[in-house]
Amino acid sequence: MGGRGRNIWSTGAWAVALVVGMMPAVALAQHDDTAPVDLKAIHDDNPKPKLSDPPATPDAKPSDVTGPTRSLPTAAIPPPEYIKDDRGREYSIRFDAGNRFWVSGAWQTTLDPSGLPTPDNAMELAMGIQLRDDCTRSDMDCWKVGHEFLVASVSPGLIAPSDWPAMTARLVGGRYIRYMRRPSVTLPTRPPLTFSIPFHVGMEFAAGTAQIPSVSHVPGWELEVFQGNVLLEFWRHPTQHRALVLGVGVRYTISMKDSEDSTDVEHQLSPFTAVMAQFHFETEDGMYWVDLLGRYLPTWSNEAGWFTEAQARLRLERVILALNDLPIRLFLEADFQRHMLPFRVGGLQDDLRFLAGFSWSAQ
Repeated sequence: MGGRGRNIWSTGAWAVALVVGMMPAVALAQHDDTAPVDLKAIHDDNPKPKLSDPPATPDAKPSDVTGPTRSLPTAAIPPPEYIKDDRGREYSIRFDAGNRFWVSGAWQTTLDPSGLPTPDNAMELAMGIQLRDDCTRSDMDCWKVGHEFLVASVSPGLIAPSDWPAMTARLVGGRYIRYMRRPSVTLPTRPPLTFSIPFHVGMEFAAGTAQIPSVSHVPGWELEVFQGNVLLEFWRHPTQHRALVLGVGVRYTISMKDSEDSTDVEHQLSPFTAVMAQFHFETEDGMYWVDLLGRYLPTWSNEAGWFTEAQARLRLERVILALNDLPIRLFLEADFQRHMLPFRVGGLQDDLRFLAGFSWSAQ
């Protein structure tokens, strides 16, 4: 028994070793490319991946995945800025009215309250610099920014009582509107409460506007030190080509009267009582431009007490030709003002002015 038992255990050990040694070979035979493959079994064990499933390997490509695919949005192709003639020469067909250095000349006429022309009829020369930066439709939120620098006008043939020609000059002005695709108001509660609103929020300012008015009956000049407004913009367009704006703000003006012995000073203040409204439309190619602006200005003066001024302006522009791709525009403007003459000389006065002229701009 002892010898036979040893032979049986020895034979069993060899059998186990032989089976273990054959297992790798059997596994390789199952993955051999020449072995027959059961396609139905593979299909049942590996269903098609869904859109939410990640790729099987890091190197997988969308074309390697079967089943439906999702198309990605493509950016809109911007319209061309130039066209070519039959000789291959390029001509500009888009003009940006918000980024330019411009000069203009116009003839102005003023009507008195009875509708008759006043002697204040003369040529007006003007210039200025405008810069702006707009958003795009793909932006979730950004700032629409516009600036004006060194805007000035002068009427050489219109002499004010101070023996200077009537003129106006503004140092700087700016407008900033926060564009958001989904404007909202959030209350910091727990949890926060969010409400959608139908407008964008912004602000504007103008600083350092000096004027020698032709309608004043006293020698002197005026300085609008600062004007600022908080704005609500209801059009909600990503660019400044379209705007429907309401605003409220402040204005501080100093009037100077020159006399033989001294200079008298009058202070005028609108302490968040100034209201403004504006409608602006401009075609995408910059060929047409219309702007309607109105201001209502309850004002306090240390000389006249409380009084109310008002302003309204309508301006139309049209590109009529381009000189070496630099546009020349025809513009028409109507400007109404109800203003207090300095130091209560004549009280409130209404002026209606019309301008027609041309402007040339480099951009």
